[in-house]
Amino acid sequence: MRDLTDTEQAHLESFNEIRECEYVVVDFEHEGVWGEEFGDLASVFEDLPDWEGTILDPSLAQGVVGISELSSCWHTVDTRRHLSGEFSITEFYECLLRRPPDLGWDGSPPDEIRFFSELRVIDDTPRAANGLMGAVRIQKDVNPLEIWYYDKDLSRTPGFDLDYLRMDLDYHGYLDALLLTKGTFGWQYLFTEAPLHNERFREIAADLKYMLELFPNIFPDHDYTDLAKRLEDRL
Repeated sequence: MRDLTDTEQAHLESFNEIRECEYVVVDFEHEGVWGEEFGDLASVFEDLPDWEGTILDPSLAQGVVGISELSSCWHTVDTRRHLSGEFSITEFYECLLRRPPDLGWDGSPPDEIRFFSELRVIDDTPRAANGLMGAVRIQKDVNPLEIWYYDKDLSRTPGFDLDYLRMDLDYHGYLDALLLTKGTFGWQYLFTEAPLHNERFREIAADLKYMLELFPNIFPDHDYTDLAKRLEDRL
């Protein structure tokens, strides 16, 4: 295996932290193939006509996790509250070139169909199959690229007509947060406008509160101060 970048090494270590934790049972995990280290991201797409006008900032290449798949689906054991989570990330260039997720239906309005066509999945929950995903939005003349969170049940919440929310971070920020949260279900809401004090989010908020109580003890090499402040501001 080639030498990993700092970002890649951090994600591999986080993957192994889950595997080795005595309070976590891994239901599924997969460490795929580490590919070649990439250079300038923009050069990969500059000759593709469909990408004309799309700004791929050179800094993106510095934070790419260059692996075919890095996935973990897990749950806690012997803890006061049951937590579970999943992440499944892959090499960013591959994500961009994949087809958009099939989220529309016959009654979807044109604006929503267009929005869905601009999404590319960067993180998914294929084993839990609970309809949660993180996605980057491909738009012309937008930098940094927007990150969106999709929850198939969100539109059932009073005050929410859609199943997706923009996240208050960029691609690098998403990966950094994943190192801390290990994919705990619902962690993305910490970076959205969702009112976690709302009754609909009661269980999610309780899970996140307990995550931020438990994880500093079982994953002591990480600093959860900023995430705790985010949760406090949303309760």
